[in-house]
Amino acid sequence: MISCKELVKLKSSSAQLGFFKNLEMKIHLMMCDHCTKYAKHLKRIGTEARNWFTQESSSNKLQVDELKQNIIKSLTEED
Repeated sequence: MISCKELVKLKSSSAQLGFFKNLEMKIHLMMCDHCTKYAKHLKRIGTEARNWFTQESSSNKLQVDELKQNIIKSLTEED
């Protein structure tokens, strides 16, 4: 079984994982609420960042504040 620390390293890296390592991660996520929340938050942050950087607009303070609020809102909805 992988540890929480190892799961964090694997989730935040872009390396391709083998079948058994993916299986270990899925089993760990089924048993560990903290890592499950971390994985969901990591996915949301990535999605929000991609959406923000693909929009056609200048980075003004209003947009940055709106992005911060959207991320905070989406992270607190699951908790």
